[in-house]
Amino acid sequence: MAADTVLAGGEIEAALQVEDLQHEPLRQQVFWEARSGPIEEVLVGARAADRDQKHP
Repeated sequence: MAADTVLAGGEIEAALQVEDLQHEPLRQQVFWEARSGPIEEVLVGARAADRDQKHP
């Protein structure tokens, strides 16, 4: 996937399943941010936030 790839809703949901983000508010944030920007950039921040929430 190219770094500037913008995905459709179903593709974003599939990417979220692969990432296995545990916190629903974070999943929602990623979904909406990824609709308007590159999913890879959004997921980098989401992974860090998810990790911080799992291990504060």
